[in-house]
Amino acid sequence: MSKPVKARREIASGNDLQLLAIAYLTKYALHTASLENFETSDFAKIYKQESHPANMAYCHFLKGNFSAVDTKLLSFHYRGFMKAVFRKDAALAAVEIASMDDPLSRLVACGVWIRYMPYNEEILQAAISTAAAQGWRRPLWAYLEKLHDHYVEQNDSARAAAIRQRLELLKK
Repeated sequence: MSKPVKARREIASGNDLQLLAIAYLTKYALHTASLENFETSDFAKIYKQESHPANMAYCHFLKGNFSAVDTKLLSFHYRGFMKAVFRKDAALAAVEIASMDDPLSRLVACGVWIRYMPYNEEILQAAISTAAAQGWRRPLWAYLEKLHDHYVEQNDSARAAAIRQRLELLKK
């Protein structure tokens, strides 16, 4: 049995649906931080049984459903960031991301922005720096790949090639 399955079983055995909901939201946040897709049906089942508006606000945030997010219910880490979301202001988002002291929150914010908003190189670089500083391989690779694609889209073949070389070096 995998560790995540075992962890979910252990949490579920305590009959604490709030804790189980938080476990799923944490899992979704980690997927977001790594630019990975995720499906929320398990969380939705829990929410039907025991609804906590803050949990749903965070789920909407992670899925990019910003019009449904009650910003007051989000962690304080994301409140300034949401101002940038509503303004669709990548420069402000970069400032808000840089001001986050928690590296996971910073990376989740980067993931949310890059998945759902028009991003810039500064946000990508913030994500790469954060993932590298923490030694988080999966998100590091995801953001390096995204930066490579960004350079390709910008017709910057030299920088795209440099990122490709960096990825190849990191494989070894």
